[in-house]
Amino acid sequence: MLEVLSLFEKIKYHSGGWKLEAAGIVRGTDVISARFVGAGGRRAEIRLRRAGRWEPGAGTEFFELQIAGPEEARGAGERLLEAVRAALAEAEAGPDFPAGVFSGLLAPEVPQVDIWITSKCNQKCVICDIPAGWELVPGSPEAVRKEIAEKYRRGARGIKFAGRECTLEKEFAGYIEFCKRTGYETVQVMTNAVALENRRLAAKLKSAGLDRAVVSLHGHEAGTADSITGVPGDFNRTLRGIENIMAAGILLELNFVICEGNYRSFPEYVRFVKERFGGAARRLMVSSVVPAYRALENYGGVVPRLTDIMPFVEEGLAYCREEKVPAYVPDLCGFPACFAPGFVEMFEAVRRQRFAEVVEMKTKPEGCAACRAVSYCDGHWAEYFRIYGDSEFAGRRF
Repeated sequence: MLEVLSLFEKIKYHSGGWKLEAAGIVRGTDVISARFVGAGGRRAEIRLRRAGRWEPGAGTEFFELQIAGPEEARGAGERLLEAVRAALAEAEAGPDFPAGVFSGLLAPEVPQVDIWITSKCNQKCVICDIPAGWELVPGSPEAVRKEIAEKYRRGARGIKFAGRECTLEKEFAGYIEFCKRTGYETVQVMTNAVALENRRLAAKLKSAGLDRAVVSLHGHEAGTADSITGVPGDFNRTLRGIENIMAAGILLELNFVICEGNYRSFPEYVRFVKERFGGAARRLMVSSVVPAYRALENYGGVVPRLTDIMPFVEEGLAYCREEKVPAYVPDLCGFPACFAPGFVEMFEAVRRQRFAEVVEMKTKPEGCAACRAVSYCDGHWAEYFRIYGDSEFAGRRF
């Protein structure tokens, strides 16, 4: 999905008085939707519907164009289709977009669930938000398999083994195999990748059916990263683990949690990601600190003001946009898009525009009621407002 959205951003369509306002995949469909705003607030929606199975070289015959809105929008839609045709042709020829990559990106989203299977961890992160035992599947390996099967029965088709550190569990490869036998289409794990510096373990997990690893990497050099994870030497261990993940053919996603110890170096971090991993890093998640467990205990000391971090975040996101580093800000664990209005296409909440979840730990200032994103933005952490107040949010819109 991110590559498709980057495609729209690359087009930067502003012709004929119609400005690209938002673009994304309509949830549960094969439709890319691009919404435009014109003079006087007029709006139009242009939809590119998947017309058949994607094959390399299919070009824009892959799409059917649908336009809803004023007649003047038709010319905008036709020009957009031409721009998509050109961008697709370039994408197929480019090193960062292997032929056929759009087949997966344009498929309907797979209903996904998380599962917590262990209390073990080999780091002591100052920003850790997962206490031992939180939402843990209790009991034996048989109980874990029962839970995996039950989640599938209820409709899940993707599953993510969430932290603490699942790679430390001796049964982990067996759980992955069981997921695939059960019928799950995608299996992923959140990890610090330290245990995966063992090349044989990485290969074993790939052989078992692991599709994606979401690796926490909170700095581009050892001093920064190790001060956050609390274990000297783990930065280099994580890098070796990432190399083994890539060598095994497991898709790589990186998670960078912005905190006091690393926000100033975010622009250098994204450059490091591009230079070190290139197109192998399929996604880069830019997160905020979740105020729970150890992160809550340290919150005032590890969480800077949003207005302090934004110049560095925007510089980093601008580099990502220019260099095709597929960065995004998650809806639940991110920060509000109104603080980076020039990069809204990178915000999951804006792209998906689902009704915001009611999250006990998050809230919105009263002024947010006038924002057009109020229905799908879930605000920010209540603990943040307790410490810093809401003055930074006054008058913010995008």
